[in-house]
Amino acid sequence: MKANNHTFIDSKTYEIIKDEQIIEVDDAIAETISVLNKKGYKTKYCCSGHVKDIFRYDRQVCDISLLDENKFKEDFVEYFITNITDTNFSLITPREFTAIYIKFLNDYNFQELPIGFIKYPKWDDKLKDYSKTCFDLIEYKVSYYQDKMIRTIKDVEEEINKYNKLLLEWANNLPDINERND
Repeated sequence: MKANNHTFIDSKTYEIIKDEQIIEVDDAIAETISVLNKKGYKTKYCCSGHVKDIFRYDRQVCDISLLDENKFKEDFVEYFITNITDTNFSLITPREFTAIYIKFLNDYNFQELPIGFIKYPKWDDKLKDYSKTCFDLIEYKVSYYQDKMIRTIKDVEEEINKYNKLLLEWANNLPDINERND
């Protein structure tokens, strides 16, 4: 599979670089992903968090029985209800956060995570549910809102940068997978 439908060419030899030689990741998390994979913690995909989503809205079609404007006022900073029918309606809400995350190929049973990061369970295809014991994703959510007010882009960017640095420090302090004692 080609990364973003581009072909990459070596800037020194001008030879085409085969797609399987390339892993495309966000700049802010690239060093972390490199460190983790070199140490044996193989990753599947990742994201460093993106401020550009700050003004994006999400639309979801909901069952009409869920139409409760009082509940929406509690749950969302703002919302819009459209396309009401006898059976459903569309709920449009602003994107409330961006996330810094890494999906690993395996559960590496990390005993400690970077401050603020949470681990999430692996999807079990056989059970068609999330595992109760296997965790293969770590994530930190950066909220676009504080006290129901939208934060500045600068504040969100600073938090993204801070937690990407914490993630890199964590990766640098992990032992190589072959040196672990668990």
